[in-house]
Amino acid sequence: MDQENRNKKNNQKTGKQRNSQKTRRRGGRGGSSKRYYAECPICGKGVRDLLTAVAWGDDRKPSHFDCILKAIADKEDVQAKEKVVYLGGGIFGIVKIRSGSGASPRFTVRKRIQLEEKEENIDWRKKVSKNIR
Repeated sequence: MDQENRNKKNNQKTGKQRNSQKTRRRGGRGGSSKRYYAECPICGKGVRDLLTAVAWGDDRKPSHFDCILKAIADKEDVQAKEKVVYLGGGIFGIVKIRSGSGASPRFTVRKRIQLEEKEENIDWRKKVSKNIR
């Protein structure tokens, strides 16, 4: 007896019938994964998640976090053993990683790049913050 017939027999014994369409899980967060808020000024694709978006350019449009990292790496002279990272508070940085004694590598921030001001009022971010509870 193959697996499908065994499953049918077990479902009949327990009185449960499975419908593959009903039991299939859906991805995303409550359907919000299909909503696009704006186009990323760097890649041109829709920005789905404004919570992780970063304001970019003179018009302060929402941009993908990964696009920001790539744009900074392309614009700045990132050497070997250096990496573009988010430092917090709207600041990105170029970090030089050097091997050190012990388990964790040591690093120094070679350059800080301020993209957002802490108190900056951005319209699209205001709309998102109203929905956060």
